Amino acid sequence: MSIVENRQPQMLARSDVHTGIQVGAIHALIAAILVLRRPDGLFNSQFWAEDGAIFYASQVSMGFWKSIAIPYAGYLHAIPRLIAGMLQWVPVHWMPLAYNLCALIVSAFCCGFFSWPCFRRLMESDALRAATCIAATAAIPLGTELIMSICNLQSYLLLAAVLIIYRNSDRDPDHQTALGIEVSAAVLLTLICLTAPGALLFMPLLVVHFIRIRDWRRFTALAAITALAVQLYVIHHSNEVKPTWNFSTILLSVASSGVSRIVLAPLIGMKYLVSDSDNSLLVKLIVGFAAALTLMTVGLLFVKHLIDRRVILVAVYLGISSLALTMSGRDLGKSFISLVGIRYTQANRYFFLSSCMFIFLLIFILNQWFLRRLPGLAKFVVVLMLFSGGISKSFIVDPLVDLSWPTYASRIDAWRSAQARHEKVQPLVVPLNPPPLFRMTLNPRK
Repeated sequence: MSIVENRQPQMLARSDVHTGIQVGAIHALIAAILVLRRPDGLFNSQFWAEDGAIFYASQVSMGFWKSIAIPYAGYLHAIPRLIAGMLQWVPVHWMPLAYNLCALIVSAFCCGFFSWPCFRRLMESDALRAATCIAATAAIPLGTELIMSICNLQSYLLLAAVLIIYRNSDRDPDHQTALGIEVSAAVLLTLICLTAPGALLFMPLLVVHFIRIRDWRRFTALAAITALAVQLYVIHHSNEVKPTWNFSTILLSVASSGVSRIVLAPLIGMKYLVSDSDNSLLVKLIVGFAAALTLMTVGLLFVKHLIDRRVILVAVYLGISSLALTMSGRDLGKSFISLVGIRYTQANRYFFLSSCMFIFLLIFILNQWFLRRLPGLAKFVVVLMLFSGGISKSFIVDPLVDLSWPTYASRIDAWRSAQARHEKVQPLVVPLNPPPLFRMTLNPRK
């Protein structure tokens, strides 16, 4: 008996090391996929929109402590401003690369988080969870603005927040480690809630968790609820967010955007979806709507366990409510009630969470039917084949316009040096992507 007892910790340690290597490899693969989708993010780094115009410019003009609590677009952006503050000592020439690398690390973490062992309760197979992560990274139409941009990290962070809420903490080895993990989770979830207004959708889920759960996770839920209350207060008093509440428009736009962007785009790709005539597009939308409705209905009726039905209902709620919030809060409803709008409206960042929920839901239900009977490698291959259309048609995104950042970096260096010598300087204007909509204005510190 003593020999078995002595061997068991060694076997567990080896298993944890092996699992850690697997998870690390998945995160590295996801980071590589994101780089392959937009290689100019590393090899010709430039600021995207608010990355330079808001976060870098505020850091230069006001400093970290004055800018951290300043709302933009009506809400707080805690994590992008923290990144800007941490990178303030990076040379100006390398600043866009540093921003892009931080965005890459955060997004790779969020996209690969589901591969961690703490989610085996949701999907037991490690190979299937890894395939789900890769499919979400490679098949969803992301667009230029969603890869390596700190201003749009909130799309990825919402996914991480969902996973933090529903992770399984049964593997925590002791009280001290469990407490440390929970504190880390509470801090990260709080920062996400102070960054992404879409996290307001999690309020009912967090309230249920706070009422039902009796361990340390209850305090994580309370911290997140408090952060959401702060974010909601800022939004309410900003007067910049003015949602539209035309019910019929929102209902129709949620259905059309859900079928086109959430269901069909990851499976067949946006290029194929909009490549034919209006009649062909309409047929695809009808078939996609029928398939999505059938999938949800059959999934709810034929799963064996109540907890699996709850998982399906939560995924459906998050997918639909995220779309409804986008259609009303960003006033995109009018764009998706016509075939022209469905063809040409971009705004890919607003559909990321809903797309991830659909991919998870599809794989989760297929796993209940037949995937669980297959070996791990076969599961992995089947999932990637299922989303091969989306991967092949949506993988490469357009590079940013080359605005010659090194030239402007030299001007910024000279401008900051003159300001450090207490010389009188004028505001410096730098063009940014996407031109001509954005530019960065550096104002002298008062």
